[in-house]
Amino acid sequence: MTDTNDELAGNWQGQEGLVQITSDRTLIFGGQTYMYVAQNNVLTIVPLAGAFQIPYQLTGDTLTLNVNGQVNTLTREPTTGQTHGSTSVKGSDSDSARGAAASNAAMNAFAGVWVGEESSLDPQYYVRFTRYLTLYPDGSVGFDKTEGGASSVQVSECREHFSYFSSGRTGNQQVWGQWMTDGSIQVHWKNNSIWQGQFDSASGKIIMFGVGVIEEGSNVSFERQ
Repeated sequence: MTDTNDELAGNWQGQEGLVQITSDRTLIFGGQTYMYVAQNNVLTIVPLAGAFQIPYQLTGDTLTLNVNGQVNTLTREPTTGQTHGSTSVKGSDSDSARGAAASNAAMNAFAGVWVGEESSLDPQYYVRFTRYLTLYPDGSVGFDKTEGGASSVQVSECREHFSYFSSGRTGNQQVWGQWMTDGSIQVHWKNNSIWQGQFDSASGKIIMFGVGVIEEGSNVSFERQ
């Protein structure tokens, strides 16, 4: 069960400094902006290099984090005339500017090359299909793929003939569509098809729903390269 982001939203002050958490899955600490997923009392922080998990306990305006066995206690700062759904303070930018910044932070968190692999093996045939999904921070999408396989044929009682094929990446630099995120991931291809997926905090992978080729219509896991 995913926790309510509004419960965590606010400006949290601790020994290591100020942590800003918004209800739109954005976390700011040490001048860096990250995406986060709160699930079952675990914060999964998603920086550019990957994901890491922090167990936490929330009691009112006290947030206790367990970072590599070290307990850190943060206290939420009081807000004036605002709900926990916003980390705005007096003198900050406009709501629209904050929304744009949060959107850019979300895009940056997931930007990169994500690799989805499928394969099938039976006594005679092996097939491998790999797709490379490049999510750029500006919302554009790059795509590339490789294919490979092998087969065996029994020529005689003691002889077996093997054959294989493979195709390497073409290094395609075209823009194939646009992508966006609001916690989930959507890819809008130029041919008007749409991929939808979700970041899995446990594995650090993006699960794209129903895009399987070898097993048609299956979900495919994409891992950051």
